[in-house]
Amino acid sequence: MKVIEEFVVHHSGAARSQTPAAIRKYHMAKKPGGRGFDDVAYHYLIDGEGTLHIGRPLPTTGAHAPPNSKRIGVCVIGDNTKDSQRWTNKQKKALFNLWYAVQHLWPGIKLVGHRDVMPGHTKCPAIDVRKLLLED
Repeated sequence: MKVIEEFVVHHSGAARSQTPAAIRKYHMAKKPGGRGFDDVAYHYLIDGEGTLHIGRPLPTTGAHAPPNSKRIGVCVIGDNTKDSQRWTNKQKKALFNLWYAVQHLWPGIKLVGHRDVMPGHTKCPAIDVRKLLLED
C-alpha cells in the first residue's frame, strides 16, 4: 500500500452548489481556461449535501498541495470565507467520517489544512481543520 503521511483538507472557494463534475472539468481543461491536470486534483470531494465523491484513485498522486506524493487531498465544496457558503453540518460529518476511516488505513497520518502546508494559501480552507475534527 502507498505510504501516506498527510490528509490535506481544502475548500473549493466557490458556492456549495458547485458540483464535483464542474471541479473535475475545470481541473482537466487546458490552460488558459483551466488547470490542465490529468484528472481532478483531489482524491475525495464532499459536495454541498455532504455526499462523498471519489476523485483521483488513491494510488495516483494528487495535484492539490505539492509535493503530493505522500498526501491525500480532500476538497469540501464551499467557501468558508463567506458566511452563506460555509460548510454545513452534513459536510463536516462526512469529512469527519472520511478522516476517521483514513486513520485506520494509515495510522499516524497527520491532519492538515491546505493553508498549513502551502504558504500564501491562508484562506484555504479558512478554518482550522484540526480544531474542527479533533476537538469538536
